[in-house]
Amino acid sequence: MYKLQFFMLYLAKLYVNFTLRNLNVYVVCGIRRSGNHALISWLIDALENRNNVNMKPKGNAWVSESGDTVHLNEVNFFSAFQFIDTIRGSKEILKKSKHVIITLEDYIPKNVDPFIPEYATKIKVSRSLLNIISSRLKRLTDQAKAGRDRGDMSIDTNLLLYADWVYKESKEDWIKWVYERWLSEPEYRRNFLENLGLSHDSKTLPSTNFGGGSSFSNIELGVSQNNPLRRWEQIEIPDRIISLLHNKGLILLDAEERDYIIEEYQKRQK
Repeated sequence: MYKLQFFMLYLAKLYVNFTLRNLNVYVVCGIRRSGNHALISWLIDALENRNNVNMKPKGNAWVSESGDTVHLNEVNFFSAFQFIDTIRGSKEILKKSKHVIITLEDYIPKNVDPFIPEYATKIKVSRSLLNIISSRLKRLTDQAKAGRDRGDMSIDTNLLLYADWVYKESKEDWIKWVYERWLSEPEYRRNFLENLGLSHDSKTLPSTNFGGGSSFSNIELGVSQNNPLRRWEQIEIPDRIISLLHNKGLILLDAEERDYIIEEYQKRQK
């Protein structure tokens, strides 16, 4: 059974490789609430060489007004064959386009992965784990107040596994994009774009129709408003999550976050 599944995934990958072969393909993979959609919107602006490109839904795809850029969002929540159906259903749109952005969230790539064409430029999104958790908590709270469920943003050991993959230096050709550096360092943004052969740098956080935007505030790039680099100071982190990070996640935190979690854990044990 396993061999059959592997073979079917291999065929699906061949189909995706063949169908998108003439396009400039980017795959963006990151933890939910780590800045994925900020990167995507910024990248779309750079690809189309203008600010605030408007993306509109067409079937299961998002398409720019020019038709040059197509975004296939969170495709790992499809099966491989649903993903193929989406590509087949978007064939006419794709024929007219130049760029395709495929996004994966809360996902660890597989050895044979139909969502990731062999020739794609692959970008992993990195953000401080404590900031991700704070953003998830804020988003969950806001959605609950509005009577909406966000069961897709659990804070558990799976989240730690995703973070471990993101932070680990990859032996493969994944380019790491660091959200905090993108927010605060103009030179980092410029160099990142240059490495992709691009130059247009949106100076403000791009608007987006997907991903929910910032959980806390709108911010101008390079400006610290409500201290976006330390979101965890702006929200109360529950005891369960403090214990989870203390017992299983300290290695994934930076020194400042580690000290905070150890101090909070000790304080709450009294």
